Amino acid sequence: MKRLIKYNISVLVYLYDRLVKIIGRRNHSFSIVILYYHSVPDAQRSMFSRQMESLARSFHPISIQNLNRPEPGKHHVLVTFDDGFTSVSRNVLPETRARNIPIALFVPTGHIGKAAGWLKGSSRAEAGESVMTPQEIRKISQDGLVEIGSHCVSHSNLLTLSLEGATSEIIESKQVLEKILEAPVDTISFPHGAYSSEHLSTAVSAGYKIMFGIDPTLETKNRLGVPLGRVAVEPTDWPFEFRMKASGAYRWLPAVFSIKKTIRNLGRS
Repeated sequence: MKRLIKYNISVLVYLYDRLVKIIGRRNHSFSIVILYYHSVPDAQRSMFSRQMESLARSFHPISIQNLNRPEPGKHHVLVTFDDGFTSVSRNVLPETRARNIPIALFVPTGHIGKAAGWLKGSSRAEAGESVMTPQEIRKISQDGLVEIGSHCVSHSNLLTLSLEGATSEIIESKQVLEKILEAPVDTISFPHGAYSSEHLSTAVSAGYKIMFGIDPTLETKNRLGVPLGRVAVEPTDWPFEFRMKASGAYRWLPAVFSIKKTIRNLGRS
Protein backbone atom coordinates (compact mmCIF):
# COMPACT_ATOMS: atom_id res chain seq x y z
CA MET A 1 0.00 0.00 0.00
CA LYS A 2 2.79 2.47 0.91
CA ARG A 3 4.55 1.70 -2.34
CA LEU A 4 1.40 2.42 -4.34
CA ILE A 5 0.77 5.69 -2.50
CA LYS A 6 4.35 6.82 -3.21
CA TYR A 7 3.92 5.75 -6.82
CA ASN A 8 0.70 7.69 -7.35
CA ILE A 9 2.01 10.91 -5.78
CA SER A 10 5.20 10.61 -7.82
CA VAL A 11 3.15 10.27 -11.01
CA LEU A 12 1.73 13.74 -10.32
CA VAL A 13 5.24 15.14 -9.73
CA TYR A 14 6.46 13.49 -12.92
CA LEU A 15 3.59 14.95 -14.96
CA TYR A 16 4.25 18.39 -13.49
CA ASP A 17 7.92 18.14 -14.50
CA ARG A 18 6.93 17.11 -18.01
CA LEU A 19 4.59 20.09 -18.29
CA VAL A 20 7.31 22.47 -17.11
CA LYS A 21 9.68 21.02 -19.68
CA ILE A 22 7.13 21.33 -22.49
CA ILE A 23 6.52 25.02 -21.83
CA GLY A 24 10.27 25.61 -21.77
CA ARG A 25 10.80 26.79 -18.21
CA ARG A 26 13.98 24.73 -17.58
CA ASN A 27 15.77 24.55 -20.90
CA HIS A 28 19.13 25.68 -19.51
CA SER A 29 19.06 24.04 -16.09
CA PHE A 30 20.47 20.67 -15.14
CA SER A 31 19.74 18.16 -12.43
CA ILE A 32 21.23 14.98 -11.01
CA VAL A 33 19.52 11.96 -9.49
CA ILE A 34 21.67 9.44 -7.65
CA LEU A 35 20.28 5.92 -7.50
CA TYR A 36 21.38 3.27 -5.06
CA TYR A 37 21.04 -0.49 -5.23
CA HIS A 38 22.32 -3.20 -2.93
CA SER A 39 22.56 -6.27 -5.12
CA VAL A 40 21.32 -7.83 -8.35
CA PRO A 41 20.67 -11.54 -7.77
CA ASP A 42 21.05 -13.87 -10.74
CA ALA A 43 17.27 -14.22 -11.10
CA GLN A 44 16.90 -10.43 -11.39
CA ARG A 45 19.65 -9.71 -13.90
CA SER A 46 17.26 -9.46 -16.88
CA MET A 47 15.15 -6.89 -14.99
CA PHE A 48 18.25 -4.89 -14.12
CA SER A 49 19.35 -5.07 -17.75
CA ARG A 50 16.06 -3.48 -18.85
CA GLN A 51 16.51 -0.73 -16.27
CA MET A 52 19.98 0.09 -17.54
CA GLU A 53 18.69 0.09 -21.11
CA SER A 54 15.99 2.55 -20.07
CA LEU A 55 18.53 4.71 -18.25
CA ALA A 56 20.94 4.81 -21.18
CA ARG A 57 18.14 5.60 -23.62
CA SER A 58 16.26 8.28 -21.67
CA PHE A 59 18.81 9.91 -19.34
CA HIS A 60 22.46 10.93 -19.19
CA PRO A 61 24.63 8.66 -17.01
CA ILE A 62 27.29 10.51 -15.04
CA SER A 63 30.32 9.45 -13.03
CA ILE A 64 31.31 10.61 -9.55
CA GLN A 65 34.26 12.49 -11.05
CA ASN A 66 31.89 14.54 -13.22
CA LEU A 67 29.27 15.37 -10.58
CA ASN A 68 30.41 19.00 -10.55
CA ARG A 69 30.59 19.14 -14.34
CA PRO A 70 27.05 18.34 -15.52
CA GLU A 71 25.96 19.38 -18.98
CA PRO A 72 23.50 22.30 -19.15
CA GLY A 73 19.95 21.36 -20.05
CA LYS A 74 20.41 17.67 -19.26
CA HIS A 75 19.17 15.37 -16.53
CA HIS A 76 21.97 13.16 -15.23
CA VAL A 77 21.81 9.89 -13.30
CA LEU A 78 24.57 8.38 -11.15
CA VAL A 79 24.24 4.67 -10.33
CA THR A 80 25.65 3.50 -6.99
CA PHE A 81 25.78 0.21 -5.08
CA ASP A 82 26.13 -0.20 -1.33
CA ASP A 83 27.72 -3.24 0.34
CA GLY A 84 30.13 -4.54 -2.34
CA PHE A 85 28.32 -7.80 -3.01
CA THR A 86 29.79 -10.33 -5.44
CA SER A 87 26.67 -10.11 -7.62
CA VAL A 88 27.85 -6.67 -8.72
CA SER A 89 30.81 -8.09 -10.62
CA ARG A 90 28.75 -11.03 -11.86
CA ASN A 91 25.48 -9.39 -12.91
CA VAL A 92 25.92 -5.62 -12.83
CA LEU A 93 29.19 -4.84 -14.56
CA PRO A 94 28.45 -6.75 -17.79
CA GLU A 95 25.24 -4.72 -18.17
CA THR A 96 26.68 -1.32 -17.28
CA ARG A 97 29.85 -1.80 -19.34
CA ALA A 98 27.77 -2.70 -22.39
CA ARG A 99 26.04 0.68 -22.12
CA ASN A 100 29.03 2.74 -20.91
CA ILE A 101 27.31 3.53 -17.60
CA PRO A 102 29.66 4.50 -14.72
CA ILE A 103 28.91 3.11 -11.25
CA ALA A 104 30.17 3.63 -7.71
CA LEU A 105 30.56 0.76 -5.24
CA PHE A 106 30.75 1.30 -1.47
CA VAL A 107 32.38 -1.47 0.56
CA PRO A 108 32.08 -2.25 4.31
CA THR A 109 35.70 -3.26 4.92
CA GLY A 110 35.05 -5.38 8.00
CA HIS A 111 33.13 -7.87 5.84
CA ILE A 112 35.47 -8.08 2.84
CA GLY A 113 35.58 -11.65 1.58
CA LYS A 114 32.90 -12.70 4.09
CA ALA A 115 29.16 -13.20 4.28
CA ALA A 116 27.08 -10.11 5.01
CA GLY A 117 27.04 -10.48 8.78
CA TRP A 118 24.75 -7.49 9.30
CA LEU A 119 22.01 -9.37 7.36
CA LYS A 120 22.09 -12.53 9.45
CA GLY A 121 18.53 -13.77 9.84
CA SER A 122 17.20 -11.29 7.28
CA SER A 123 14.78 -12.29 4.52
CA ARG A 124 16.26 -9.81 2.06
CA ALA A 125 17.35 -11.20 -1.31
CA GLU A 126 21.01 -10.37 -0.70
CA ALA A 127 21.17 -11.96 2.76
CA GLY A 128 22.95 -15.03 1.40
CA GLU A 129 25.56 -13.08 -0.56
CA SER A 130 29.17 -12.39 0.30
CA VAL A 131 31.17 -9.18 0.02
CA MET A 132 33.91 -9.16 -2.60
CA THR A 133 37.44 -10.26 -1.74
CA PRO A 134 40.39 -7.82 -1.88
CA GLN A 135 41.39 -9.34 -5.22
CA GLU A 136 37.92 -8.82 -6.67
CA ILE A 137 37.75 -5.24 -5.43
CA ARG A 138 41.16 -4.48 -6.92
CA LYS A 139 40.20 -6.05 -10.24
CA ILE A 140 36.96 -4.14 -10.77
CA SER A 141 38.62 -0.89 -9.66
CA GLN A 142 40.78 -1.14 -12.77
CA ASP A 143 37.65 -0.74 -14.87
CA GLY A 144 37.47 2.91 -15.87
CA LEU A 145 33.72 2.89 -15.20
CA VAL A 146 33.93 1.84 -11.52
CA GLU A 147 34.66 4.01 -8.49
CA ILE A 148 35.32 2.31 -5.14
CA GLY A 149 34.30 4.09 -1.94
CA SER A 150 33.93 3.42 1.77
CA HIS A 151 30.83 2.03 3.48
CA CYS A 152 32.59 2.22 6.87
CA VAL A 153 33.82 -0.98 8.57
CA SER A 154 31.06 -2.97 10.26
CA HIS A 155 28.00 -1.57 8.43
CA SER A 156 26.74 -0.29 11.77
CA ASN A 157 24.47 2.70 12.17
CA LEU A 158 27.02 5.33 13.24
CA LEU A 159 24.44 7.02 15.47
CA THR A 160 24.41 3.91 17.68
CA LEU A 161 28.17 4.06 18.25
CA SER A 162 30.30 6.25 20.45
CA LEU A 163 31.98 9.15 18.67
CA GLU A 164 35.29 7.32 19.06
CA GLY A 165 33.82 4.17 17.53
CA ALA A 166 32.26 6.06 14.62
CA THR A 167 35.50 7.93 13.98
CA SER A 168 37.37 4.62 13.79
CA GLU A 169 34.81 3.27 11.31
CA ILE A 170 35.15 6.30 9.04
CA ILE A 171 38.96 6.46 9.07
CA GLU A 172 39.88 2.76 9.18
CA SER A 173 37.70 1.83 6.20
CA LYS A 174 39.42 4.45 4.09
CA GLN A 175 42.85 3.18 5.09
CA VAL A 176 41.96 -0.45 4.33
CA LEU A 177 40.57 0.36 0.88
CA GLU A 178 43.54 2.56 -0.01
CA LYS A 179 45.87 -0.27 0.89
CA ILE A 180 43.91 -2.69 -1.33
CA LEU A 181 43.63 -0.28 -4.25
CA GLU A 182 46.99 1.45 -3.80
CA ALA A 183 45.13 4.65 -4.62
CA PRO A 184 43.28 7.41 -2.74
CA VAL A 185 39.70 6.78 -1.62
CA ASP A 186 37.71 9.99 -1.18
CA THR A 187 34.06 8.90 -1.29
CA ILE A 188 31.90 7.46 1.48
CA SER A 189 28.34 6.19 1.81
CA PHE A 190 27.10 6.22 5.40
CA PRO A 191 25.47 2.88 6.38
CA HIS A 192 21.71 3.22 6.81
CA GLY A 193 22.09 6.84 5.73
CA ALA A 194 22.83 7.70 9.37
CA TYR A 195 25.29 10.40 10.41
CA SER A 196 25.71 13.41 12.66
CA SER A 197 27.48 16.74 12.15
CA GLU A 198 30.47 15.30 14.06
CA HIS A 199 30.65 12.38 11.63
CA LEU A 200 30.62 14.76 8.67
CA SER A 201 33.44 16.81 10.17
CA THR A 202 35.44 13.65 10.83
CA ALA A 203 34.95 12.51 7.24
CA VAL A 204 36.11 15.85 5.84
CA SER A 205 39.19 15.80 8.10
CA ALA A 206 39.94 12.24 6.97
CA GLY A 207 40.01 13.36 3.34
CA TYR A 208 36.61 12.37 2.01
CA LYS A 209 35.48 14.77 -0.70
CA ILE A 210 32.09 13.28 -1.59
CA MET A 211 29.57 11.81 0.86
CA PHE A 212 26.27 10.05 0.34
CA GLY A 213 23.11 9.63 2.38
CA ILE A 214 19.78 8.05 1.42
CA ASP A 215 17.26 10.90 1.22
CA PRO A 216 15.73 10.83 -2.31
CA THR A 217 16.68 14.38 -3.24
CA LEU A 218 17.31 16.04 -6.57
CA GLU A 219 20.91 17.30 -6.66
CA THR A 220 22.66 20.10 -8.52
CA LYS A 221 26.26 19.84 -7.30
CA ASN A 222 28.53 18.33 -4.66
CA ARG A 223 29.41 20.49 -1.66
CA LEU A 224 32.22 19.46 0.66
CA GLY A 225 30.85 18.12 3.94
CA VAL A 226 27.25 17.88 2.70
CA PRO A 227 25.98 14.35 1.94
CA LEU A 228 24.32 13.90 -1.42
CA GLY A 229 20.87 12.33 -1.41
CA ARG A 230 20.07 9.10 -3.21
CA VAL A 231 16.96 7.27 -4.38
CA ALA A 232 16.55 3.61 -3.42
CA VAL A 233 15.90 1.33 -6.40
CA GLU A 234 15.48 -2.41 -6.87
CA PRO A 235 15.74 -4.54 -10.01
CA THR A 236 12.12 -5.52 -9.27
CA ASP A 237 10.82 -1.95 -9.53
CA TRP A 238 8.02 -1.53 -12.07
CA PRO A 239 9.34 -0.04 -15.35
CA PHE A 240 7.55 3.31 -14.94
CA GLU A 241 8.37 3.34 -11.23
CA PHE A 242 12.06 3.09 -12.11
CA ARG A 243 11.71 5.81 -14.73
CA MET A 244 10.09 8.15 -12.22
CA LYS A 245 12.78 7.47 -9.62
CA ALA A 246 15.50 8.18 -12.18
CA SER A 247 13.74 11.37 -13.27
CA GLY A 248 13.57 12.79 -9.73
CA ALA A 249 9.83 12.41 -9.21
CA TYR A 250 10.35 10.94 -5.73
CA ARG A 251 12.03 14.11 -4.47
CA TRP A 252 8.93 15.06 -2.45
CA LEU A 253 9.59 12.31 0.10
CA PRO A 254 12.21 14.13 2.25
CA ALA A 255 9.65 16.86 3.01
CA VAL A 256 7.22 14.23 4.25
CA PHE A 257 9.96 12.56 6.32
CA SER A 258 10.75 15.93 7.90
CA ILE A 259 7.10 16.61 8.77
CA LYS A 260 6.69 13.16 10.32
CA LYS A 261 9.87 13.65 12.37
CA THR A 262 8.60 17.02 13.62
CA ILE A 263 5.28 15.48 14.64
CA ARG A 264 7.04 12.66 16.51
CA ASN A 265 9.24 15.16 18.35
CA LEU A 266 6.21 17.23 19.31
CA GLY A 267 4.55 14.09 20.64
CA ARG A 268 7.52 13.44 22.93
CA SER A 269 7.63 16.98 24.31
